[in-house]
Amino acid sequence: MDDDENDENKEKSNNKQAKKITKKIIATIMPTLISILIVLVIASAVYVVITNVVDTIKNLGQSIVNLFLGDENGIEITDEQLDNIISTVESLGVDFDDLGLLGDIDYSKEDVQEQMQEEKRKYTRMFLEAQIVTQELNKRR
Repeated sequence: MDDDENDENKEKSNNKQAKKITKKIIATIMPTLISILIVLVIASAVYVVITNVVDTIKNLGQSIVNLFLGDENGIEITDEQLDNIISTVESLGVDFDDLGLLGDIDYSKEDVQEQMQEEKRKYTRMFLEAQIVTQELNKRR
């Protein structure tokens, strides 16, 4: 029995020593891990701030360039092109008045035909712009 007790005592003392060694290792490593974690948090915060500052400066520079150069990506639709499209649509048998695309025209005035043509151009331009906008990718933010 004494041997069994001695073995148990040795095992308990070994467990105590292992626990002490583990605690010492953890106590030694913990400050290093905490300092590494703090450095990583600070570095990521600095990275986010720098990235936002650079993006803001880049967007500001682009805005200034656009102010002086204008919008070079604009699509211009001339009245002649619109008239060609309108005549093509009307040749297909589509009536702009039936579609309700002539707006509120005062038919008592003398220049009714001119007003009708302007309304047709306005709505045709709107449809073309909508088509172009929805079929192209938005290249701006």
